[in-house]
Amino acid sequence: MRRQSSLKAVLFDLDGTLIDTAVEFIIIIQSMREEHGLAAVSETKIRENICDGANALIKLALEIDESHPKFSFYRQHFLDLYKKIAGSKCRPYNGIKRSIKWLGENEIKWGIATNKPRVYSNAILKKNTFSPMPDCVVCPEDIKNPKPSPDALLLGCEIIGCKPEESVYIGDHARDIQAGNSAGMYTIFANYGYVPARADLQRITANAFAQDPLELKKLLVCAFPDLKRD
Repeated sequence: MRRQSSLKAVLFDLDGTLIDTAVEFIIIIQSMREEHGLAAVSETKIRENICDGANALIKLALEIDESHPKFSFYRQHFLDLYKKIAGSKCRPYNGIKRSIKWLGENEIKWGIATNKPRVYSNAILKKNTFSPMPDCVVCPEDIKNPKPSPDALLLGCEIIGCKPEESVYIGDHARDIQAGNSAGMYTIFANYGYVPARADLQRITANAFAQDPLELKKLLVCAFPDLKRD
């Protein structure tokens, strides 16, 4: 679907879209399982649970649920471990930096709208730099309702100074696409991210699907005809 307006900004989800943070969660979860005498779990399974948040990862790590009397303790332990490692092992997906550079060359602003708390987001971005750097980073502390609410995306557009219809949101979870659609933005589903094998992609109502970060430029040019094709 082509847009009649010019592209002014691109917003990204953080984990599983802009940066592959899975390696850090894999290290922590395998370490916790070893500490509790549990066998290592499949790395694929860990990746598939990242988008569901800390509680889901605790359940996977220790094979317990929220009813366990020490669940809150283990959750905090997990977060403390993550705070120490956040940003040190993860890297942007192959092709992302090239896409960011191309956006800058075309005077298109970019930013991040994530459900990841700022303390972890800042740690990741401190150790993973881009050129140009993002024009906005919207975290849960900045808004009333996290995704799938469009609040973070609308705030990102406001900070950047563009209308939602002049913007794109890219994410790897159904709630990302729901948020982008609700905001009135063009949406791209990052199918290269942490997409569970059980995910029903036919129910993802994105405007476009990216199988690889290297496809982002092509998808943007197709959606916004006034962009440079070279």
